[in-house]
Amino acid sequence: QPPLLCLSLQPGSVYNTHPESTEPQTLCRQLNPYSEGNRGTRTGTAMTLKGPRPVLLLLLVLLPACLALGQRETRHEKFHRQHVDFPKTRAPDARRYCNLLMPRRNLTADACKPTNTFIHAGPGEVDSVCRSGGTPSTENYYDSKAAFELTTCRLAGGAQRPPCNYRGRTSTQRIRVACVGGLPVHYKTQL
Repeated sequence: QPPLLCLSLQPGSVYNTHPESTEPQTLCRQLNPYSEGNRGTRTGTAMTLKGPRPVLLLLLVLLPACLALGQRETRHEKFHRQHVDFPKTRAPDARRYCNLLMPRRNLTADACKPTNTFIHAGPGEVDSVCRSGGTPSTENYYDSKAAFELTTCRLAGGAQRPPCNYRGRTSTQRIRVACVGGLPVHYKTQL
C-alpha cells in the first residue's frame, strides 16, 4: 500500500473553507513512490478530501506556496500598489474611497499611514512622467507635464494604529515623482 500523507485543517484555520464549521477538514494525498518501470521516480498521485469544497481548499493550500516562490516587490511595483488606482475604484465619496483603498492596498497594516495620494491614470501614463511625459526637477525628481485626477487621503486624527479613519479630497493637478531607471519609485507631491 503506497504511503498516505494527510493534513488536518482545524476550525478557524485561514485555509479552512468553512470557517463556520466546527468539524476539522482533512486533506489526504496518496503517493505512488515508483513509476511503472520501477525506477524509483514518483509518478501518479491520488487526492481525496474529506469535507466540502475540495477545489477551493486545494487553491488555498497551494496559493501561499506559489506566492512564496515569487520575488519581493520592486520599488516600482510598490509605487504602483501605493499610488496608482486605474480605473478608479468606485466609492460614494472621497472619505469612503480612502477608508476602502488604504487598507486594501496594505497601507494600514501595522500603523495608519498619515497621508497617501492615489493617481487615477493608467500605469503607462504615470510611468511616462519619468520620460517624455515629464520634465526633470531636482535630483532624481520629475514633474509631470499633464495634470492627473488625484485622490489624497489624510488621517483624520485619533488612532495611529488600525482601524484607521481617513478624510479624502479629489483634485486634478500635476505631480512630482522620484524616478530610478526611467520608472517612478516615490510619490513626492502634487504641484
